[in-house]
Amino acid sequence: MSEQRLKFLIIKLSSFGDIVHTLPAYMFLRGSLPGARIEWLVEKRFAPLLGLVKGIDKIHAADTFAWRRQPFSLKTLRDIGRLRKALRAAGFGLAVDFQGLLKSATLAKISGAGVRAGFTHRFLKEGAAAFLYNKRIAPDTKRTNVIYKNLSLAEGMIAGISAWLPSYKINIKKTVADADCTPLFSPNPAAAKIMADGLKNTGIMDFALIHTGSSSPNKLLPVETQARLCDLLWTERRLAPVLCGIGKDIENARRIVSLCRSSKPFILETSSLAELAEAMRLSYVFIGPDSGPLHLAAALGAKVIGYYGPTDPKRNGPLGKNAKIIEPASGCRKPSCWKKCADNACLKSLDAQAVLNEID
Repeated sequence: MSEQRLKFLIIKLSSFGDIVHTLPAYMFLRGSLPGARIEWLVEKRFAPLLGLVKGIDKIHAADTFAWRRQPFSLKTLRDIGRLRKALRAAGFGLAVDFQGLLKSATLAKISGAGVRAGFTHRFLKEGAAAFLYNKRIAPDTKRTNVIYKNLSLAEGMIAGISAWLPSYKINIKKTVADADCTPLFSPNPAAAKIMADGLKNTGIMDFALIHTGSSSPNKLLPVETQARLCDLLWTERRLAPVLCGIGKDIENARRIVSLCRSSKPFILETSSLAELAEAMRLSYVFIGPDSGPLHLAAALGAKVIGYYGPTDPKRNGPLGKNAKIIEPASGCRKPSCWKKCADNACLKSLDAQAVLNEID
């Protein structure tokens, strides 16, 4: 039987932060299989994030959010058909599903990959997805952070891949699984110049970049606390507060600005994710809730302070060497807290001065 070059598909569709949490696993796979072709299937709206990452041979985009809105429309059926054709034409030997949902497991199935790997039933968001895998891996439960859970799946894949795919040419290089994925990101000189020039033109030199939004409002500090933090950053540290976000985040930023007394925060509206990434690199510190931008800033190696209320930093916290976490002394942290909370009491109890004190 002739040997073939290994081609495999990573499936991690969403969300922003969860994709960042999968990057150390990708880096481990890329380092362990230097001769392999690695492609990634992701939600269309998160494809620009993967565009910042080195070494991905091809990015496939699926718009499952649109498909769910019109599941039987001709456009949806055509889009699914085109995606299926493109995935099957790639000739994947293996698809590894880090998402753990029925839809992602189904996409692994339609990819045509002979081996479909995912987590065992009890570690999946939707347990029925396990029936669509033919290789199931249990993660290391001693390490609670989701980054290590993803690394466990990648390590299990490397341990079994030669036996799973005997007809493929597989050269495994001994690589240490590491949560640090900063080597994956290259500076973008053009975006860096746009950000540096734009901030310099406003008179801003040293600044704290504050993310003012989240897909779940319950993860956010009250606007009054964020305004107080802006004032403290300027009066006590001489760090200019720069507020960032998109869409409704900008509306939130304007409310914060209106409440400030001794500072005049600048609202940074970027035109691309690459520009936001470079603003993170330029900042003295990035401050934000448990959200995609916080995890991206940590992955880029920026100094970050993440504040956590309804979600658990032991599971979802950034592991970057420059990352710090602050959380209330107490909180209920029920499973439903981050989606629906009666009064957001935990984050209301977190003081702006306490956040400031975490800055070196």
